[in-house]
Amino acid sequence: MTWCPVPILWAPPGTGTQTNPMLSLTLLAEKVETMDPSIWACNVAAGFSFADTPESGLTLSVVTVGPADAARKHLQIGADLAWRLRDSGAVNYPGVEAVLEALPPGQGGPVLLVEPADNIGAGAGPSTPVRWRWTRRSFPGATAPSASRIPRAIWRR
Repeated sequence: MTWCPVPILWAPPGTGTQTNPMLSLTLLAEKVETMDPSIWACNVAAGFSFADTPESGLTLSVVTVGPADAARKHLQIGADLAWRLRDSGAVNYPGVEAVLEALPPGQGGPVLLVEPADNIGAGAGPSTPVRWRWTRRSFPGATAPSASRIPRAIWRR
């Protein structure tokens, strides 16, 4: 196996595989696996910014029975692509206050505030500040359940 750490660290919302940069990186990995029979696997590990370690960033790896130099060429192409797409992984959402202000009054049914990462932040979201702002608003029947515990009533709907 040959691997290539890339000096990029995206927050979880920037690592969803349905949009760039991860969409293009995973498509490239599939292309490498298809076009080079000596490559058994081409992996894209987006990293995990909440781990707070130097090794947490983007890493590309290739499992191959071919020469290491050929694998390194594939990895360099992936690293170059990641570098060109690095800004597309920086997701800047509006603040909680702006989102709550935009909610229409008297909206029927549940309103869910969710961030779109594939892993949904691994449960590390800022639930306390969101709850505090939510409860300061005047939403009839409003509640701010924990993301790690979804009330049974929601499942019954």
